Amino acid sequence: MPPFQQFCGPAYRSRSQTASADVAINIYVESLPGQAKGAFLYATPGLKPYGSTVNAGQRGCFSQDRRTFRVSGNVLEEINTFVSPPTATMLGVIPNDGNPVTFSSNGQGGNQLMIVGGTTVHIFNLATNTFIGPIALPLTTAPVMGAFMDGYFLLTELGSDRIWFSALEDGTSWNALDFFARSHVSDDVVGIAVLRDRIWVFGSQSTEVFYDSGDINIPFLPYPGSVMQEGASTPWGIIVSEEAVYWLAEDNLGRGRMNRASDYQPTEITNPSIDFALAQ
Repeated sequence: MPPFQQFCGPAYRSRSQTASADVAINIYVESLPGQAKGAFLYATPGLKPYGSTVNAGQRGCFSQDRRTFRVSGNVLEEINTFVSPPTATMLGVIPNDGNPVTFSSNGQGGNQLMIVGGTTVHIFNLATNTFIGPIALPLTTAPVMGAFMDGYFLLTELGSDRIWFSALEDGTSWNALDFFARSHVSDDVVGIAVLRDRIWVFGSQSTEVFYDSGDINIPFLPYPGSVMQEGASTPWGIIVSEEAVYWLAEDNLGRGRMNRASDYQPTEITNPSIDFALAQ
């Protein structure tokens, strides 16, 4: 008897159950190249306790060079993952505004880890294990999220078209003249992401890409032809993975969807059923 080729296809549940009602629960499809069946359904792995914390709410986690940090509630901790169960050491306090935090590191260029959260910016020195902050900033409104590229820490601020950059390899030093602003489009900045050697700047209705020109005064300039009419709904729906940027997008008509892009042509990765759920 020949194999039933459609049995292991993707699941899709439409708004109309008579059109499509299939759903996959706790299973995922893995392709089997070169075999007659073509695909196989695997059960999703279970979970087991990894560690514990007395602080409610995980707001962010960052790992680099065998060191792991997290913010739980309002506490910045370093996690020792080389013991079982892992242990946590408190490093400092990050104000808890109920939103995630962002981590950015300049590695051995400055041994600094920048944490943006709770409308503040803090620096943890990776060499001396000292916690500094909140850092004095020239921003006109509260910082929202951070990033790092080419020796510069980057900051977005609430309700603004500006992106600020720090002194070279120093997240404790910010000048009131060190920023670049969106000029090709008019919507405010929602969030940023760094992919390869480009800064993706997401507005509420559009996205554009900046590059490092090497200029000593304003190093970051818009990359020609990179404006996309796809904004972001929230800074916390933006992630870089697998050499691409993924984000919860919103266009000028208010339609929400998930996008993926590695160049300057976004591809929608959600289906109409998920789009309908987002619209609710």
